[in-house]
Amino acid sequence: MIGTMPEEHPQNQQPPKPPQQRLGKKVLLAEDDKFLSTLLRAKLLKEGFDVQQAFDGEEAYRYLRDYKPDVMILDIIMPNVSGFEFLEKISVDPQLNRIPIIVLTNLGQDEDVEKAKRLGVAAYFIKTNTSISDVVEAIKSTLHIPTATTTPS
Repeated sequence: MIGTMPEEHPQNQQPPKPPQQRLGKKVLLAEDDKFLSTLLRAKLLKEGFDVQQAFDGEEAYRYLRDYKPDVMILDIIMPNVSGFEFLEKISVDPQLNRIPIIVLTNLGQDEDVEKAKRLGVAAYFIKTNTSISDVVEAIKSTLHIPTATTTPS
């Protein structure tokens, strides 16, 4: 589960080394829970992504325009501008509506999932049912980056 912090490295081992190669792919992480955002950011950096964090919907919109990410992780329940308001706002902007968005939220009702899909999200995850690795795999899949579970053809 995402809410728990796994031990990154036992005391008798060295911390993990940074990735040998940067992927050159930019991720915008819009999550108001700073603990979860920090965990996700650390994992994404370790995987070779460049990461920009936003902690509310307004900040996320500014970064989306300026940072021009390759993919975005979006919480739905955020201050100032909700994730649904955010999705509606970018859906009419041809420069922004092409950026794939992966939703990571506590909202798990069917109508929430359907609404997000109607607004064009690439994937929808419920926090309590999702690991950080699941999110990373979804990002890689969305960006067509080979993963440990895929084999290049």
